[in-house]
Amino acid sequence: MLTVKLLLIILGSILNSMTDFNEQQLISRELDSMGNYENRTQSIYDSMLVEASNHWGIPATRIDNIITKIGYHESHHTMDPMIKQRLSDGTVGRGRGIFQFEVSSDDKQGGGATAFNRSVNYFNNNEIPKPDWVLNANYVDDFDATTLDSLNQRILMLANMRQEPVVTAESISDVFTNEDIAEFWLNSHWKGDVSDRLARKNSFLGSVKKYDSENPTENMLFE
Repeated sequence: MLTVKLLLIILGSILNSMTDFNEQQLISRELDSMGNYENRTQSIYDSMLVEASNHWGIPATRIDNIITKIGYHESHHTMDPMIKQRLSDGTVGRGRGIFQFEVSSDDKQGGGATAFNRSVNYFNNNEIPKPDWVLNANYVDDFDATTLDSLNQRILMLANMRQEPVVTAESISDVFTNEDIAEFWLNSHWKGDVSDRLARKNSFLGSVKKYDSENPTENMLFE
């Protein structure tokens, strides 16, 4: 009787060990999958920076800095990929994500759909691996940027910039200082009413001043 009990205890211990091992294997595979996904996504973004750098004739670090500071301002200093626009009356507006691409409304295509469609066009015309959300994608009338994580929202933003008609090598080559980035943002991304332009510019400059104070090791001038 004692021998049977002992065998059952040993068998239970082996089964528990096998279960623990299988769970560890599953966790390990999931972590590897996450790591591979992140590495692949980062590789896509880095390849895009190189392509844009060659196309515009400016350093990739400067392009990334411009994108970061625009995102910092648009997301109210949070860089939160899930953030939604809050209007002055407290209601939710149309802006979504780090760069506040607007969702479509009242039969008017929002900036999110425009950026998505431009991204599809960009990847179809460049020899860069496509992110998952672009694979087999078709033209869309609406798109919510919060469906993408932070890095993929950067990909969306850069692809949109590369397809934006006003963003030329000439227009971006002289973007060095925060003042230049503010003007670039106003002309290529904000595109609002001229009567509100000065206030918006001052707000942007306040944001990037705060960003620079929080990131003192970053050089504001990229040569």
